[in-house]
Amino acid sequence: MVEPLRYATPQQAEEMARMAEQMRTTLSRLAGSEVGYDATALQLLDEWIERAVQRTPAPSYRSRLTWASFLGEVLRRQYNGRWCIAALEGHGDTPALSCPTAEGALVTIDIMGEVERRLAQGIASPLALRVIALRIELQSGGHQDW
Repeated sequence: MVEPLRYATPQQAEEMARMAEQMRTTLSRLAGSEVGYDATALQLLDEWIERAVQRTPAPSYRSRLTWASFLGEVLRRQYNGRWCIAALEGHGDTPALSCPTAEGALVTIDIMGEVERRLAQGIASPLALRVIALRIELQSGGHQDW
């Protein structure tokens, strides 16, 4: 369960956006053309993560945070989300995103948890597919925390 503690400060949100932009630049190099903050980019991120895990089975916190920043920025832009700092049982503060549903409720998305799930379950749990499930949740007005 994710509980929002507070919205990210402007500086924290800027740092997440900066790291996301670094990842976007890296993915653009991988693709050989400019990559946006969209579903195609998430497929590239899944590919990037898969390659990274093959080289280093336990990626650094900084790498995981950069991937989470990119995922979060894609979602923030697509779903009018807002960066926040959330608490996870036993894990302390973690970057999260608060997004409105079609009915106006807020869904809190554990961005770092999504990356951790992707790492634990491998390519069988791609981020691109999780985002499709999230889109359905937001459009249906659901309010399940992710």
